[in-house]
Amino acid sequence: MQIHPRTWAPAALLLATALPAMADVDLSLEDNLAPPAPMSAAQAGQSVAIEGEFALIGAPGDGVRGSDAGAVHVWRKQGGVWAFEETIRPAGISAGDAFGSAVAISNGRVLVGAPGDDGFGADAGAVYAFGHGTTGWSQQQSFSGSLVSAGDAYGAAIACDGNTALIGARLDDQAGNSSGTVYVMQRGVSFWGEQARLVAPDASINDQFGSSVALFGDLAVVGAPAVNRIGVNSGAAYTFQRTGNNWDGGAILPDVGTEWFDVFGTSVATDGVRIAVGAPGDDSIAPDAGGAWTFVREVDQLVNQWVLEGAYAPVLLGGEAVGSSVGFAGDVLLIGAPGEDYSNSEDGALRAAEWSGIAWVASGRTGIPAAEVSGGLGVSLAVDGDLALVGIPLVDNGIVDSGAAQFVRVAVDPVGTALCLGDGSGADCPCGNTGGLGEGCANSTGSGARLTASGQALVASDSLQLVVTGARANTTGMFLQGNLELGVPFRDGLLCVSHETFRLEIITLDESGAGASQSTISLEGVIEAGDTRLYQFWYRDSVIGPCGTGSNFSGAVEVHWE
Repeated sequence: MQIHPRTWAPAALLLATALPAMADVDLSLEDNLAPPAPMSAAQAGQSVAIEGEFALIGAPGDGVRGSDAGAVHVWRKQGGVWAFEETIRPAGISAGDAFGSAVAISNGRVLVGAPGDDGFGADAGAVYAFGHGTTGWSQQQSFSGSLVSAGDAYGAAIACDGNTALIGARLDDQAGNSSGTVYVMQRGVSFWGEQARLVAPDASINDQFGSSVALFGDLAVVGAPAVNRIGVNSGAAYTFQRTGNNWDGGAILPDVGTEWFDVFGTSVATDGVRIAVGAPGDDSIAPDAGGAWTFVREVDQLVNQWVLEGAYAPVLLGGEAVGSSVGFAGDVLLIGAPGEDYSNSEDGALRAAEWSGIAWVASGRTGIPAAEVSGGLGVSLAVDGDLALVGIPLVDNGIVDSGAAQFVRVAVDPVGTALCLGDGSGADCPCGNTGGLGEGCANSTGSGARLTASGQALVASDSLQLVVTGARANTTGMFLQGNLELGVPFRDGLLCVSHETFRLEIITLDESGAGASQSTISLEGVIEAGDTRLYQFWYRDSVIGPCGTGSNFSGAVEVHWE
């Protein structure tokens, strides 16, 4: 795809032009979950779900009840150890049902999709509901949508939050052949019933709306990777908002410059604040390298109005299929790349990025050391707190494509220590202009500027980047470095850096009052391994600054260099 600059947020542009930085996010491998009785072509890990003590792995190719009948393997954590609990194969499934193509868990209740189920017509699809009791998992219900018919593939995608579930029927024909529909299911006292049907506001044939779904409270996100918005299968994603029991007509997320076969919308995720969308076919970095984008609500606009926040744009070679799965672990964006060559050809990887306040900063990746060829780690992804479960459906484990899943723990180590804040935690601001938590003294916007550091403070491979947000828009400022903490009122803020002060870099802030360093800080600041330095941002605020001195400071960050 070609990047259309007019559609990119300043954060995305900065990420593309700034020096590469690595956020300090640690992805550590934990338990590997392989079915105790692996089966050829079962593809365990094609779907995954995790909540609390339960982890579920869908194996739609499992053949115990017939070729591709499917199964779901369940692990349970007891005494701090994950142990295999049981395999779910309901009596009602048969050959071709692909039970386990999608799986979701919420409040201890499990929903499993069987898009090849023939109960309502050939390959119409169905969803099975399970509860956990003293004797394990038991089926409580199976259901389909009110208008589901042959070939709809109901249950190919599932998202669940509380008593609400989204069920994708990507091949539904209600708005044209394979246009797709998403059914909203609501759980009552004991059973699931249909609440609404969601259809794209610009629905057309072959869109496959409902190929991916995400749900957080009253916000639904739906991917339609076959939409021909810009070109064939360029893809699209949509948001729907519920008020009471009523869902709005939906809105399409802004175009990020998609082109033919980008399949934007292959994966979607939301934490209620952000939306992430993956496009594993994106070619803007390299052929089929893929990409991921995030969106946030537009300030002072309608509740279902979203704007582009930033893009994940790491260095890629091609074929990685980044964005095949996406998820959030706090402020960390996780991205599956099943085509990546982590330690072998197409064994796959999980990538991470941290939000710096202005852009997504790539944090590296993890995969299986000495992995098999074409394992496909990253096809599916589920996150619970700081623990991610990643599917590896094409790994062999001694039997071809039997599949597995991998636990990955996500940990974020802050880069630097905040000092000289104007939020009341230190010295008083010059004219009572206290800022918010973690900010410098308030400026003419009514809040203070925040300084953060991301990357690695390593002299040998310096990727440290300083990011300022909340300063005065469209003005200039300077990054400063010092050896000692001062912390005294000066101008409209608190001057923190002192003793051998270096003027590192002058930048112009954007329309939101944000900016980032682009120089190699260790070189500009004459840093040696073992040094500890303080950093601060000074900026002009000459229009209506609270103290009238014409300038202000962000808070400071102390960084130890290695």
